[in-house]
Amino acid sequence: MIDYEPILYRSLQKADLYEGLCELFSMHEANDPTTLAIYEQTFSNLLGKLIADIAERYGLSGNLAHVYLTYALINSENAFSLALERRPEGQPVDAHLERLARQDLQHFMHLYACDFTSSIEDEVKKDIFRDYTCMTGGRVRYPLETVNDVNVLARQLGHAAFEGDLDAFCGYLERFYRNIGVGKLGLYKAFRMSEKVVSGGNTTVVLEQMTHCSKFTFNDLVGYQDQVRMLCDNTESFLAGRSCNNVLLFGDSGTGKSSSIKACMNKYFQSGLRMIEVYKHQFQHLPDIIKSLKGRNYRFVIYMDDLSFEEFEIEYKYLKAVIEGGLEEKPENVCIYATSNRRHLIKESVLDNEEKRADDLHGGDGIQEKLSLSARFGVTIYYGSPNRADFEEMVEVLARRAGITLPKEELFALARRWELRHGMMSGRLAAQFIADLSQQKL
Repeated sequence: MIDYEPILYRSLQKADLYEGLCELFSMHEANDPTTLAIYEQTFSNLLGKLIADIAERYGLSGNLAHVYLTYALINSENAFSLALERRPEGQPVDAHLERLARQDLQHFMHLYACDFTSSIEDEVKKDIFRDYTCMTGGRVRYPLETVNDVNVLARQLGHAAFEGDLDAFCGYLERFYRNIGVGKLGLYKAFRMSEKVVSGGNTTVVLEQMTHCSKFTFNDLVGYQDQVRMLCDNTESFLAGRSCNNVLLFGDSGTGKSSSIKACMNKYFQSGLRMIEVYKHQFQHLPDIIKSLKGRNYRFVIYMDDLSFEEFEIEYKYLKAVIEGGLEEKPENVCIYATSNRRHLIKESVLDNEEKRADDLHGGDGIQEKLSLSARFGVTIYYGSPNRADFEEMVEVLARRAGITLPKEELFALARRWELRHGMMSGRLAAQFIADLSQQKL
């Protein structure tokens, strides 16, 4: 094994692969012919793990040693990487911290520069190790944008290591930390809250990355240009650190509210936007999750889909305190976006007014309690069902994208028949109609 023990980069993801590379490096440096059989066995075992656990799982290609080491470096949330994540270009970190990091990174640079295949006779194994091509395609855990960035970084670090250029090596990695980020918050688009059992049988709530997010974009959403503009304007202000509001997208079902949120996630991911999906039963844990986001150099949207409450549900009280009203201020890098079919979120009834007129001396207070949650969303965007002309435009655009070449009259007649059968007009219904029509035409 290598004598040097990293100081800052001590806890690495998939550390068994790191230890395997260090073992190979030590045998490679010793250049002892008696260990050749051991070297080949260790190499073969490591080769299989690098392919399955790193390259294919995360969609990465290239020199497998470089791919893993790059994966380990960009997932290491340590004092140096987190300091760089929080600082803009040109703003240095503490000089002593940087010196410690450079010592660690010089050790990693030696691993990058090593030709682990030099003692291997099998040409197939050598070629695969030196330049592997991922075969997984679109089923990888990382978003496509992240895959491309990591593959580029792995090539840059490998080139700098072969040149023996520590300044360039550190520079490439530092730019990645500053511009893209570090750890799961930097590398993934979206997260969900999940419970985790800790010592003593207690549970805590953690963020779990979503590995297969929707690829929906605003180009896939037909119509609703004004609504999209309002949503994007608020999101861009949020990303720029300017004044912004929590957003409520409300209106009829199937009109594109949730799709707009998904498109927003995909459009602004590389600008630093991250989504965290939260459900009603988790609202009591929101303060703990939000506290963990403070100080990270990303902009987090807490996303609540199909938000509404019955009269007997009290979870909205937790949400009111988080949005506005509690003593602890919500971090400036956190905003809340919700979708709902209800404008006022909490179910109201005629009895509310009847009770006010009858035996409840302060019935108006109860009504205000129900209205106060929706009032905490500074931007409300209405998504209404399309009229006939808009619905037919949706059908026409979606049909063209699907390669359906029916005459307009025939297409619209079929769409009207579909609509009458389902009793409504919406963007979702138009998409379902085109999907059914495409299937028939195959």
